[in-house]
Amino acid sequence: MKEWKSILTAIKSNENMMKQWNTYSNTYEYAKGITLEQICDSVNDNFVELSR
Repeated sequence: MKEWKSILTAIKSNENMMKQWNTYSNTYEYAKGITLEQICDSVNDNFVELSR
């Protein structure tokens, strides 16, 4: 998946994705306190590790 960086950037800056995540995280206790940015950063870290 060559374009993962641009996909993550698009997700982080997408207002609709942010709204969906906020709704989701307010609905499910285990997701509370986790931001969409934190998730994208974790995914980024995983892709960086896999790319080595």
